[in-house]
Amino acid sequence: MNFSSLTLPSKPPFCPSTKPDNIVRLPIGVPTSIFCLFQNQGPSPLTLTHVAGSLNAPATFRVHFQNFTVEPLLFVVPPGEEVTVQYDFTVRIR
Repeated sequence: MNFSSLTLPSKPPFCPSTKPDNIVRLPIGVPTSIFCLFQNQGPSPLTLTHVAGSLNAPATFRVHFQNFTVEPLLFVVPPGEEVTVQYDFTVRIR
């Protein structure tokens, strides 16, 4: 049963660089922010406790290039409500 969904628009409005092919290009070594929309579509309040990110291979998600910092949160999202969370990260060269 799916009570909630974490969604990003197909054309992220806050990404630093997008091309007509809809591929997001992330700058290396530059702080970047994305905004994640969390929608509670279920009957009960949900608590968001953390947000994290990773850079993965587009064709094989299980291949990780880089993990980003886990940021603690504390948002209670009532049923039928939504919250937008800002996540800041920097892509680094290993």
